[in-house]
Amino acid sequence: MGDVNGAALGRDHIRLPVGKDLQVGDVVRVPLSRACPNGCHTEDWLVESGLPWEWVRRARWSEILACVENPETLWCNLGHAQGRPHSRVSLVSARFETSSLHLIKAEDVEIRVEAGHDRSNSGRRRITACFNYRGVGYGLAVTDPVSEAGFAARALGRYRIGDAILTISLSEPFTNNVGDTGRYKLVAAIITPEDYHNA
Repeated sequence: MGDVNGAALGRDHIRLPVGKDLQVGDVVRVPLSRACPNGCHTEDWLVESGLPWEWVRRARWSEILACVENPETLWCNLGHAQGRPHSRVSLVSARFETSSLHLIKAEDVEIRVEAGHDRSNSGRRRITACFNYRGVGYGLAVTDPVSEAGFAARALGRYRIGDAILTISLSEPFTNNVGDTGRYKLVAAIITPEDYHNA
């Protein structure tokens, strides 16, 4: 979903009743204006601005499991970026993709908390989810705000989660510091049974 300018939604776009925070697994009724697919982002919709959202309920764990996909691969697996394996898709390859989201069950998930390398984000820690999926190892940046904030508050190191359900997304085109433009694979949500039932 996006705003009127086509940008991704931030926390300030969420229009739930005062005091209600949106969590992974919440079922929410959102007023939509129209579909606005953009390249491999075929799932994109424009949110109707100014209208309230309606929190309906929490999804059951069984419902989340029923939504898990089993794609052959997480898009093209040729691109690496900043030491993160299989984390980037070239713009040429992305043109042939028909979706930008997957909900998968990943094995042996480990979160790595490292000192940031990006000069524009001085002091910001780098949070990477390392995991195996169908025999391939991945190292993807974590953009889930809850998980990112939680791990950023910890000491530098590696934290084993084990098997988990992950939402994997493809970013908008991004140009890195050496001038290469591509789409990056991101972990948009981390879901474990323990965290879900304790939320």
